Amino acid sequence: MGQVYSVELRLICHDEKKLLEMAQRYMKETSAVVTYPKKTDFSSVDSMVKVFFTNNTEKTACGLYLSDFSASYGWESVMTEFFEYVAPALEDGSSITIWPDSDYDKLVVKDKKARWIH
Repeated sequence: MGQVYSVELRLICHDEKKLLEMAQRYMKETSAVVTYPKKTDFSSVDSMVKVFFTNNTEKTACGLYLSDFSASYGWESVMTEFFEYVAPALEDGSSITIWPDSDYDKLVVKDKKARWIH
């Protein structure tokens, strides 16, 4: 049993290498069970995003990703924790909005910190 998520992820990043390094560090340090195919390529932001937001993620513009998928009820916290973790590598205006079955969560980066808007 799971939950349906719609996610809008806006990444504004001037140092892609730093973002990828932070994402890889998060993968090693997190207690969340994050599974992905062994052949997953972590050399691009696009591939890293697909690990957290499914292979169905659609990149609509530079740094804007949209995704609809089903996952466990705890996956919402994995997505928000990941965004908070990599926020120091993101520029102001980066954001994530998550619509689970009901209500929504939104975080926006300001001064290299993820701030909860809703």
